[in-house]
Amino acid sequence: MFRDLQRLICFALIVFSAPCVALEEPRKTPDIAGELLAPASDRPARIDPEGVTILPNGRLLTPRGKQVKVAPHPYGLALSPHGKTLVTANSGTNPFSVSIITGLDQPDPQVAQIPPGFKSADADPDSVFMGVAIGPDSRTLYLAEGDNGRVGIFDLVTRRRISSIGLDGAFEGKNYSHSLTGELKLSRDGRRLYVLDPAHFRLVIIDTEARQVVSSVAVGRLPFALAVSPDGKRVYVSNVGMFQYSLVPGVEPQSGTSGPYLTVPKSPREKGLDFPPFGFPSKEAGEGTTVNGKKIPGLGDPNVPESNSLWVVDVSNAAQPSVVAKIRTGEPVGEKSMGGSSPGGLAAGRERVFVSNSSQDSVSVINARTLRVEKTVLLEPAETVRGLRGVLPFGLALSPDEERLYVACAGINAIAVLDARRGKVLGYFPAGWFPARVETSRDGQTLYVANAKGFGAGPNGGPNFARGAEGTYIGDITKGTVSIVPIPPAKSGEKNPRTEQPGSPPSGGSPAVRLRPLKDETARVLAVRRFTGSRGTAHRVRPGARGIRRGRRGQEP
Repeated sequence: MFRDLQRLICFALIVFSAPCVALEEPRKTPDIAGELLAPASDRPARIDPEGVTILPNGRLLTPRGKQVKVAPHPYGLALSPHGKTLVTANSGTNPFSVSIITGLDQPDPQVAQIPPGFKSADADPDSVFMGVAIGPDSRTLYLAEGDNGRVGIFDLVTRRRISSIGLDGAFEGKNYSHSLTGELKLSRDGRRLYVLDPAHFRLVIIDTEARQVVSSVAVGRLPFALAVSPDGKRVYVSNVGMFQYSLVPGVEPQSGTSGPYLTVPKSPREKGLDFPPFGFPSKEAGEGTTVNGKKIPGLGDPNVPESNSLWVVDVSNAAQPSVVAKIRTGEPVGEKSMGGSSPGGLAAGRERVFVSNSSQDSVSVINARTLRVEKTVLLEPAETVRGLRGVLPFGLALSPDEERLYVACAGINAIAVLDARRGKVLGYFPAGWFPARVETSRDGQTLYVANAKGFGAGPNGGPNFARGAEGTYIGDITKGTVSIVPIPPAKSGEKNPRTEQPGSPPSGGSPAVRLRPLKDETARVLAVRRFTGSRGTAHRVRPGARGIRRGRRGQEP
């Protein structure tokens, strides 16, 4: 049950439908009026890291930077304080693990894994869910272990478990059971660890020296993302849930426990329901109804402060945290939106806090002083897809100088670059399949992107398929990747300090990378995804058209 809950939360933001535009291309068979074609047309899936990768859904991939392969579904990402180690939390399918990447400035970064290998019966940890943080010593790893309710503590050098901290048990008069550790963050000094427990709708604060829970504070529905203010006095929590469901009459909570998911029905056949009591939206959903003689409680208003919102928690006194603001983000449920905004990503600066509204393709900009929404920035990559949805903004990263905001656009396999002060989209550059998390280097010149599905699985059979320990199951052979990307200059005249003349090695010893201006990168993103032309006349861009150079194999890069 709780494994299903973990997966449900992990994929709560994922919308598999994406923008489609009408395409035109000469074909061997007659075109059908109004036909919609994937960018790859009828070409089969293939992995080509040096050229154009074709995904099973017909999308084309040309990710920028160095690509480092990790285990499937890296939904968590953390950079060490000294900036030399990157860790991903791989929580989608086997192996549930962390990948440790070192040599970030080298041509071929090294990758180690905890636990090693594909999967085993005695793997430690046995589950992983999103949250990962590295201590001030750049060696101590804190890992959310998901449905076992623990935070694991590991040594990044020996790659062994040091200890663990459980969230279950009695605390302040409540007995918590079946906790679910999710997103987590460390205070700058490493003395406090902030952990979300979506199973109990709470934020937990842990003393890392004593390795024990010091406080617990209720937050909104299904807390998902977490950020700490630069001064360490506030913690920001986004809540992706809309409703808090009540128990069916006759189903009793387990004695002495706290949490909406813990029930022990004495007779499920008699006490439960075998069909949903109402649809949504409806009067019955709001007010409740009667089914089989049982009065089923309604769900209430979908636009309450607990749903689709950002909560601000004062943690200046870790033993007595308090909620100081509840800010709803995105469009409310109503005429303009049939669903919630799903605020899934956070970035906190000194002046502003940024929230990605994943279901509505927007980013909310919140004044860190007044705690009011200043602006909502809509992400619409091109005129041809205006009014459509599917960009799926997820993870966020703010540059050290707070001038730029980087947004992982999971639905279009790209990174959006925003002017963080003006709230303006500057452009996009390509990423891998389903970019989920982003981090910036300490000097702000390199971006690290965790691509949950990497290059995809490619064909899982045929003469060119090499079967490994993972077998042929698509979920197991779809490895994640991390892109190490020198940040593109905004204009042709600007240079990245790490970029020198082609052919001359920079001071760090790694090969120089020739960067294109963001304007050119944006043009490539739109061309490969077929977001080109004017509204209603979108068309396929052929190799060499519109200033886009041919790729290694004569295809669009």
